Amino acid sequence: KEKKTIIFVTHDLNEAILLADTIVVMMPRRIHNTLSVPFERPRKAEDIYASAEYKKLYENLKKEFDDIQQYIADEEVSL
Repeated sequence: KEKKTIIFVTHDLNEAILLADTIVVMMPRRIHNTLSVPFERPRKAEDIYASAEYKKLYENLKKEFDDIQQYIADEEVSL
């Protein structure tokens, strides 16, 4: 078997967690953070979404995005 790499761009946190093994959180002009997704494959959405691990990862990602939005808003104000 050959290993394949796919770059998938989404703004949907649920989709990112379900599909990715690694999530790269981007900011304007740079990478903000890289997170590993701890779920084994194959994955079933109903199993993942019910877990405490998923909820923690989702909240961490949501905070990352909120921080980035605040950074962008602050940058626009300083321009």
